Amino acid sequence: MGTFVYPDCRRQGVSSALFAASFAAARDKGYEKIFTFVQGDNDVALSTYLSQGFQVIGTAKKQAKFQGNYIDENLIEEFL
Repeated sequence: MGTFVYPDCRRQGVSSALFAASFAAARDKGYEKIFTFVQGDNDVALSTYLSQGFQVIGTAKKQAKFQGNYIDENLIEEFL
């Protein structure tokens, strides 16, 4: 699952609506859990996912390399 909201559209309920629709669609398809990654340096995204009920279940150290620098990724999940 990936979610993006343009900065000038944030704090207007857009992400809450996206999550509600995504959760409903996942339940309709029989999903019981959503699992995804959030870059360790993206505090805004992690905060958003946590506010929607996701929990951090681990960290993948040096999971990605961006512009020559390694970054960790947070493993997160939400049971539907």
